[in-house]
Amino acid sequence: MKESPLSPLINTAKGYLQQARESLDADRRPDLAIAYGLDLLGRVLSEAQKELAEGDMAEVAVVYDALAGQVAEVFGMSVPEAFRALAELCDDSSARLLVAGQPAPDAAQLALLRSGLVWITVTYQVPRGRRCRRSAEIVYRARDGAPVSRKVTQEFGWEDLPDRSRERILTGDARTVRYQLYPAKPRT
Repeated sequence: MKESPLSPLINTAKGYLQQARESLDADRRPDLAIAYGLDLLGRVLSEAQKELAEGDMAEVAVVYDALAGQVAEVFGMSVPEAFRALAELCDDSSARLLVAGQPAPDAAQLALLRSGLVWITVTYQVPRGRRCRRSAEIVYRARDGAPVSRKVTQEFGWEDLPDRSRERILTGDARTVRYQLYPAKPRT
């Protein structure tokens, strides 16, 4: 599961809580109350960390589901087959976690997608004064070889914008962030 950008801070806070807990005197009544409070804070931090990671996986699922629907329609396969093939084709470890334990994508379907798809992107836009927008796009070759684009666009609130995208928008001048999923960029 992908780690949230807040995970290092949460882990540090949990470490401080553990150190504080260890420095308490178990024989003193006030220290017992403090220890209980520290334990509760530690559990809250662990749950928050888990929810952040699950939120990231939910975003991966939404994006790949939108893309799989398009790919299935264009290339004549089922949505689950398209989802599994896209996780492999895009070399995405998070998407692979979502299809773990399912049958591997068919080699012929992967070959069909490799020969027909030009690129796959997901774009996040934050227009001023409006809701955020996610566009999942596939560009493929038509029978005559001409590129054809298909997009699925969804609107959502600022709080649902993925952390990495929000950070790039806040620290940059652009109000749009685009990620290329296919062809997969080499890892460095």
